[in-house]
Amino acid sequence: MASKCSNLANIEGDNRTPYHLTYTEVQLLGIAGVGFFLDAYDLFVINPVATML
Repeated sequence: MASKCSNLANIEGDNRTPYHLTYTEVQLLGIAGVGFFLDAYDLFVINPVATML
């Protein structure tokens, strides 16, 4: 019977340095960061716009 191994187990077994990111990981961090800052910007802008309406 073949053992089933998830991709996470493969990554944990990898001997990379802790802060060595792949290109895909950098892309995901960029997308999440842009979304976080746009969401925070929306929270600060909505108050003046609501009072103008």
